[in-house]
Amino acid sequence: FYEQMILGEILAQKIESTGKYRVERQFNLGSTALIHGALISGEIDLYVEYSGTAELNILKLPSPLLLDPVHSELARLYREKFNLLWLDSLGFSNSYAVVIPGKNGLTLFDSLSSFAPVASTFTAGLNAEFIDRPDGYAALQKIYRLKFRDVKTLDAGLMYPALDSGSVGAIVVFSTDGQLANTARYRVLADDRNAFPRYDAAPVLRQSVAEKHPDLVFLLDTLAGQISETQMRKLNHRVESGECEPAEAAREFLDKTKGF
Repeated sequence: FYEQMILGEILAQKIESTGKYRVERQFNLGSTALIHGALISGEIDLYVEYSGTAELNILKLPSPLLLDPVHSELARLYREKFNLLWLDSLGFSNSYAVVIPGKNGLTLFDSLSSFAPVASTFTAGLNAEFIDRPDGYAALQKIYRLKFRDVKTLDAGLMYPALDSGSVGAIVVFSTDGQLANTARYRVLADDRNAFPRYDAAPVLRQSVAEKHPDLVFLLDTLAGQISETQMRKLNHRVESGECEPAEAAREFLDKTKGF
């Protein structure tokens, strides 16, 4: 998951830029449960989590906290249940996204509301999890009254090739996929009625570390709101394409945003 490695490097390099700390990278630890467990046990001190994952998979809430855009309730629950500090979002949400080709006149559609009336003429490529999840295809149908003519169940790696070949006319992917940096080729339809939960990326820090090193909280908070979905797509694309390594992408991002 290149995005996690890039974000991990951004946090690490930001902290190391002070000259006061050395950060040990422990990437590719595995599933959300394993990483969260490592944070609780003190094996790691900090990582980037996504609000939707925290709410649905870690806290096991019956539904996401859609009406809490600043995540104050999520932060409270993390503090009380886990003694963890949920910091402000880095600025982007990596949620589900409906994508259509960016050509052949389809640029007439820029949102799911405008696309919904014609969705019945499209075959869509969806993965099995999205089809089954209540916040997936069912949410599209409920919120937008959107129903595709046909659905092809595809693995993640086949989504973009299927759209490129024309075997499907729409796909559902993740909104910060590196491929989406090609805005001429792909068009992301805005979820203007909030059918999908937000997956806002935010640093999570052990409270004991924050209390011992309060300057870390201030330092990490300077990254709040600094990474847009568009920027994250570009960072992911650079690494996915082999143009650079995650550490280099992070360093260049911080340099351009005057992170140092």
